[in-house]
Amino acid sequence: MRLLLLSTIVISFSVTALAQAQAQPTSKEDIQKRAQELLKQIEDVRKSLDVTKKNKKETLAQLALIQQKIALRNQLIRNINGQIEHIEDDMTTIKHEINQLKKELDTLKEQYAKSIVYAYKNRSNYDMLNFIFSASNFNDALKRITYLQAYRNYRAQQAENIKNTQRILIQKYSSLDVNKARKGEVLQEETIQQKELQVEKTEKNQVITKLQQKEKELAAEIAARERQRLKLRNTLNAIIKRERDEAIRREKEIAKRKEEDRKKQEAIAKANAAKNKASTKDSSFKTNIASTVIKKPVKTRIYSVFESTAEGLATSTGFENNRGRLSWPVASGIVVGKQGTHSIEGTHLTETNDGIRIETSVGATVKNVFEGVVTGVFDLEGEFTIIIRHGKYLTTYSNLATVSVTKGQQVKAGQAIGKIAAGLNDSGELTFMISSENSKFLDPLNWLRPR
Repeated sequence: MRLLLLSTIVISFSVTALAQAQAQPTSKEDIQKRAQELLKQIEDVRKSLDVTKKNKKETLAQLALIQQKIALRNQLIRNINGQIEHIEDDMTTIKHEINQLKKELDTLKEQYAKSIVYAYKNRSNYDMLNFIFSASNFNDALKRITYLQAYRNYRAQQAENIKNTQRILIQKYSSLDVNKARKGEVLQEETIQQKELQVEKTEKNQVITKLQQKEKELAAEIAARERQRLKLRNTLNAIIKRERDEAIRREKEIAKRKEEDRKKQEAIAKANAAKNKASTKDSSFKTNIASTVIKKPVKTRIYSVFESTAEGLATSTGFENNRGRLSWPVASGIVVGKQGTHSIEGTHLTETNDGIRIETSVGATVKNVFEGVVTGVFDLEGEFTIIIRHGKYLTTYSNLATVSVTKGQQVKAGQAIGKIAAGLNDSGELTFMISSENSKFLDPLNWLRPR
């Protein structure tokens, strides 16, 4: 009888644990959330692609958008496959739990049947009374009464455990059906996305074919961009040199003033030393000891001349600390040109970008990505370019129709600085670059926050 009671308690705990396991969250919510984000990104690219198609001619931007849409579609399909794997894992777990519950239910029913048989054999009230009154003493009789009460409770608990196990088993079967239905829906969605992917690949091949037919025209467009890139790079280098020379001049002036102050203090110290030579020696000895104790070999960063002031250093470190979290220069848009040198698919052409090219609407507002000072506003082949310095870092915003800041102006993060002009393909386009003081160009996609 004690063995039956112990078995029931163990099974009760396992049933409770299975019920709690149902409430445990999984990462499938994150996977589904990512799927929604990818669908939104694909829709954004589709809208931009529709705009480029209005020009009724195939462009490099159009090809870049289709390529981006295909890449996003492939990510979405991988995401869907991840959902399917999650569903299959859930189904496997549920099937295992169902088998476990069936075994436990069989055990519960078997034990309950034994208790019923036992109760039937000892069903006579006379037998119960005889069992109690046959006790050797009063305390023993109380223990027998307590035992009989516990046995009744045990049978009641057995029945309750059977009901709970059956209830959870029904829930598990229901959950399995839900997962089967969900798997069917996700598989159908995967089929739809695969068909969309094939359509997009066909569209890409059609665009590539037409671009191949006008490769000379594309070569001229790339050459024009290259001229703009080199001119902008040279202008940027000239501005950095001018700024660096000015920073060095200011640093020298500060150093000169500090040296003059040091000499004045030294002269005052010598005058005081003449009055009290002994005291000065003792003080100097203590100072030297203190200096020896304080000096420790420490690893320090290599400081730029643009960080010679507390403000410059704070801005640089602030910019660095926001790597991967900088706000985008435009509220919406698609990156149609990434940093670096890239081959144009289907052609013998290559294109080089020092930053990224973002396609957006003409007249869209351009915003500063981090606090700094405007270090250059100039005309570049009929369109404006703004350069903003953030300590030792610089951000460049090119192809603006209008500007709303001036050279030397302090600007805050998110502040509007101009409006987008039309690019070479008549659509709105912004060239955005991030560089360091040594004219090294950094990939903006590593610094801007993920979209």
